[in-house]
Amino acid sequence: VFQGNGLGDIINALHYGYEAQLSAEIAGAEGDALLALLSQHNLSMAPEMATEVGNILNDLLTRGGLDSMMWTISLIICALFFGGAMEACGFLETIVGAMMSRIKTVGGTMGAVIVSCLISNLFLGDQYLSLVVPGRMFKKTFEEKGLAPRMLSRALEDCGTLTSALVPWNTCGAFQSGALGVPTLVYAPYAFFNYLNPIVSVVMSYMKIGIYWRTKSGEDVVAKELPDEARASAS
Repeated sequence: VFQGNGLGDIINALHYGYEAQLSAEIAGAEGDALLALLSQHNLSMAPEMATEVGNILNDLLTRGGLDSMMWTISLIICALFFGGAMEACGFLETIVGAMMSRIKTVGGTMGAVIVSCLISNLFLGDQYLSLVVPGRMFKKTFEEKGLAPRMLSRALEDCGTLTSALVPWNTCGAFQSGALGVPTLVYAPYAFFNYLNPIVSVVMSYMKIGIYWRTKSGEDVVAKELPDEARASAS
């Protein structure tokens, strides 16, 4: 199954990435050496195609495995610890209580989540933090109002995910700028979906369009107002 490799080799490949020897040799060979290599391994393809495929496979398989993604993974773990600490110390409850004291409508609740995501993207500098922290902040609020969890998830995605690419110092904005070779503030005016979607989300919430409520049985129902079957589950 492992093509002659031991379990330790498989774990190392998952952790540090796979070293594709044949594709690397094909990618680096030229002329007669490439033809000899193809003949040795009984590969019948044009040398130009073999070089292109070798480069693609070499780039795909030698990116570093899980070890190369530890920055992202560690950031997610830190975000979870940060959100958990704020929740355990009562900070989240205090912040949400101050925000929600004057907000009674579904539209206002969705707007509060979206504003929190935007602030998180601006000041915390990473998309994951803008999803985890507001998500932990408003989870209990949505349960108390009888709103389905998908409403919170939708609000987080509408702003936390989409606006992260519009902030130059955010990790998403920096990546997009580097990948496109265009400064963030140059492409931002043309990213209509990214900044219009949060606005549309709030407007639709105030218009009571597509509002999902969680019933006592755990089912989600669509209604403009809190239905009777969901009222019992809302505290």
